[in-house]
Amino acid sequence: EAMEKVGIPQADERFDYYPHQFSGGQKQRIVIAMALALGADLVIADEPTTALDVTVQSEILDLMRSLKDEFSTGIVLITHNMGVVADLADRVAVMYRGELVEVADVRSLFANPQHEYTKTLLVAVPKIRTLSGGPATGAEPTGTSAADREAAPEQADPFADAKTIVKARGLEITYRGGFGKPDFQAIKGVDFDIR
Repeated sequence: EAMEKVGIPQADERFDYYPHQFSGGQKQRIVIAMALALGADLVIADEPTTALDVTVQSEILDLMRSLKDEFSTGIVLITHNMGVVADLADRVAVMYRGELVEVADVRSLFANPQHEYTKTLLVAVPKIRTLSGGPATGAEPTGTSAADREAAPEQADPFADAKTIVKARGLEITYRGGFGKPDFQAIKGVDFDIR
């Protein structure tokens, strides 16, 4: 039922298929179906639209929005794609070299980024151009140099006093090898807190 809800064709016939029998977009849909089936309160999505074409990317974002809106599922979205951030996020935390450098609601962050790295990420978002080749009305060119980014001041942790809702210590994820191949350890000894 969950596979049908996320748009997998012939879901009742395909529930026991192997991963290689699905496209990249279908694999992402199945992961979302798993979150639906499990009634997950929180989904951590690490680059959920990377390597998907624009149409499939849009469909996956619609499904994630459905999780968020219809099922009140919290989503921690990990991405470098600021277009995806603008489309899906309510609140944004920007990390640079493993450190949290800026936190803001999505509108404030896009309208008035404070940290140089955030500004650099926003400059990387493709701009819409007019037929004459110039920027579209309202598009202001901005940019920063590598030297400016290196000299960015340290900022205090805005979540220092926030309640921890997820705490992971020594997290390990290992995928079993098949057909005589050894197991693959994807994550070893990772610690993190979500506040």
